[in-house]
Amino acid sequence: MKLKINPNKSIGPIEFGMSRINVQNQLSKIDCKLEFERDSQDFFMNSAIQVEYEKDNTVSFIGIASNHNIELLYHNFDLFNLSSEESFNLIASNESSLHTYDEFEYLFKEQIITLYEADTQYDNKGNYKRSVWGQIGLGDNRYLNAINEL
Repeated sequence: MKLKINPNKSIGPIEFGMSRINVQNQLSKIDCKLEFERDSQDFFMNSAIQVEYEKDNTVSFIGIASNHNIELLYHNFDLFNLSSEESFNLIASNESSLHTYDEFEYLFKEQIITLYEADTQYDNKGNYKRSVWGQIGLGDNRYLNAINEL
């Protein structure tokens, strides 16, 4: 499955502000059925796709975990088929400020892209030799505001 990241807008068919039922319907159309719900989150495709909702049941965060069945495309590169540093540098090159690599977690505030836990255990496309992000996420301004309040 190919999912394209559109910063500040969407990942694949999941768009910010979309209702929970619309997300479930859109993903079921591409044979990606809801596996389980937990409070304000839905999980799909062996929990590789995580969608978080606000109190009004609209999407504010989309997280994609490293999975051999998903190509997470950003500027035509599959972020899960690049090392964590290569992914980091590619995303950083599309921000106006300087960024310093952190292998645990990172937030690019202009694009609201999150990176979580770089490790070789997530390199299912390169025989577990490279450090690859465990999850790459995209949030909207509501998500960013909530992070900034922490």
